[in-house]
Amino acid sequence: MAEMYKIVTDFLFEELKRRINAGIFCDISSDTLTVRLINDSITWECSIPEISKMMAMGLTVNRIADKITNEYKKEIMKRYFY
Repeated sequence: MAEMYKIVTDFLFEELKRRINAGIFCDISSDTLTVRLINDSITWECSIPEISKMMAMGLTVNRIADKITNEYKKEIMKRYFY
């Protein structure tokens, strides 16, 4: 299982690096994926519990990256423009 977690976090890191200009930290522990994005004074964190179960049901790394990117964009827009 640890090898699968390493592959998922590495691939997710590469996907997010292509999409987001921030410091990216990905980790899976206790079957919870945690992604932390740090850019200037903004630290944004997202957690997805039961990641192995969700991936077994068809959740892909690309979909996770899409969701994280969209949520991060909403946070940036909220902080700077609203």
